[in-house]
Amino acid sequence: MRALRRRIGSTIEEPALYPDFSVWRNLELQRILVGNPDKSICDELLKLLDLSDVRTRTVKKLSMGMRQRLGIAMALVGNPEMLILDEPVNGLDPKNISALRELLQKLNEEQGITMLISSHILKEPYLLATDYIIIHRGKILECLSHEQLAAKCENYVRISTDDLPECVTVLEKELHVLNYKVMDDRTVHVYAFTEEPQRISRALTEHHIAVGELAVQGRSLEDYFFAVTSGI
Repeated sequence: MRALRRRIGSTIEEPALYPDFSVWRNLELQRILVGNPDKSICDELLKLLDLSDVRTRTVKKLSMGMRQRLGIAMALVGNPEMLILDEPVNGLDPKNISALRELLQKLNEEQGITMLISSHILKEPYLLATDYIIIHRGKILECLSHEQLAAKCENYVRISTDDLPECVTVLEKELHVLNYKVMDDRTVHVYAFTEEPQRISRALTEHHIAVGELAVQGRSLEDYFFAVTSGI
């Protein structure tokens, strides 16, 4: 079990740091604690995390973004194969969130580190992750790939009409739309022209098809999460 734990690095929402010690000293103490004999790892991580310029600064004088980066650096001291991050973007401004996102992508792509990210800010993991687990009250409700989640939240044009066969014919022959679904309530969901729904409206009007409703709909990530956790 101890050998397995050495292959995992982690950082919580607010990294546990020594506020009166320097950035480098915090890393060096962590290196000793995890038993990494490579004394050059601290300088390498400071460079990787863009913290070299503040290596002698005490932690209490760091910005929130720098503290988050230092927390990740400390999680990497043991050269882990897996990194567990709890709320990594909490409290960061947009600039630091973007910089942290790029860093995590770099760690994954260049060093092959697998990451498990826990977050209540749904947009960020959506921009990073390949797989998602929705947990509510300690229970796993869904496991989805990025493609599956994107499909669940995909925008579409909802069309309600009494002339359903004629509507489908126009979609296929005039607009060359094949990505659509005829629903049980006799509406059509069109997964195209979501940015230009007026093109669908114009084509249907030109063919004298009466439309009761034509609107762009879809779910945000938050909407889908609430639907799953509330059992809707």
